Amino acid sequence: MLLQFVLLRPLQAALVVPEVPGLSLLNAVFCTFAPLLMVMVMMMVMMMMMAIERIGVTLTAQTGMIGPLSTIALGVIILGEPFNGWIVVGTAPVLLGIGLLARASSMSSKG
Repeated sequence: MLLQFVLLRPLQAALVVPEVPGLSLLNAVFCTFAPLLMVMVMMMVMMMMMAIERIGVTLTAQTGMIGPLSTIALGVIILGEPFNGWIVVGTAPVLLGIGLLARASSMSSKG
């Protein structure tokens, strides 16, 4: 589109009043990006609620951990990112919490 503008119009046509870029940015953020983001978030919440209803909280939480764990693994393997203690410190409590949740769920279903 920029090439078309340069080929079909004189360069002076690109000179606009100072307010235009700012208003264009506001329009792009509040009329395009923000509504799309809100729809995506609502769809994620709705799908999470459907998953909890169908397979339960524990299995939904365990399935939800696939994304972050695979992101860490792929970052280390493909991008060569360092796997350091901070990653372990951040990931361990989450895995521990899911393990405790699974254990409590299995104990409540047995008894």
